[in-house]
Amino acid sequence: MIRWKYGIHSLIWLLLVLHFSTCQSDSLTTSAEQHELFAIKKDSLSPWSQILVSLPRRHPLYQSFAAKVQDVTENISDEIRDSNKTFVSSDDSPYNIRIHALRPGHRYSIAIYGQKDGSTSLIKEESVVMDPRAPDFRSTDSDIQVAEHNITMRTIKNDSYLQDSFSIEYRQINPDKKFPVLQILDIPEQKNLEFYLGNLNSGFDYSVRVIAHKDGMSSRPWISTLTTKPSPIKEVNINQNTGSCVEVTWKTDEFSGADFYTIQYALQSNPSNSTNVSFVFPFRVHLFA
Repeated sequence: MIRWKYGIHSLIWLLLVLHFSTCQSDSLTTSAEQHELFAIKKDSLSPWSQILVSLPRRHPLYQSFAAKVQDVTENISDEIRDSNKTFVSSDDSPYNIRIHALRPGHRYSIAIYGQKDGSTSLIKEESVVMDPRAPDFRSTDSDIQVAEHNITMRTIKNDSYLQDSFSIEYRQINPDKKFPVLQILDIPEQKNLEFYLGNLNSGFDYSVRVIAHKDGMSSRPWISTLTTKPSPIKEVNINQNTGSCVEVTWKTDEFSGADFYTIQYALQSNPSNSTNVSFVFPFRVHLFA
């Protein structure tokens, strides 16, 4: 009888251990599943300003969900820091929460809460750094000045955009010629940006890409094709051949970059009634009255 008694006690103890282990395993699995159900990811179309939180179609513990957002970026002033925000799911998109109007390069704390019968519980919390955003040199506050051998791009920085540095990639098109990438550190106190591209050939197209960088992340590039001015005409000579014909000759640089030339002429007695004549490449033209 004694042996049987001890056997029963051992069996009960073993069953209790197995039950406790099973509960622990179920708890861990549920926690891992909840982490995946409430995934927090930057929006693929606007990773500098929007975040999507995935929601389950049904949840046994909660009836609704909310996302509370706090700007936790370090070493910035209160004027630049974003305000606290709360977002909920919408009828149009009940299975996710779209967090929007965030600021490029800022770090945010995203806390997901579940609600049921008037009570609220924290489900998970993560911090996310938004992608930086490249400056727009086509905006109203920007200016692009093109010369024969250089291009200068200017713009006013958006105070709410945070970045560590900028890179400028540019290359000549047809014939292809690549230039070294320019790396420029951002100075937060500096309000104006000015990028200078030099040693360019006159009259050529250049592909330009400007990229902002923050914490190892790169923005989508600002891309444009810019064309330098052609070289000016040199040594223009005009000779009168007959009473109704003049000969115009000129010289240019070997690589002027010009696609064509236009001559405008008119009678001195009626200068407003002018005539325009365009030519592709000849450097000698006969004009008839």
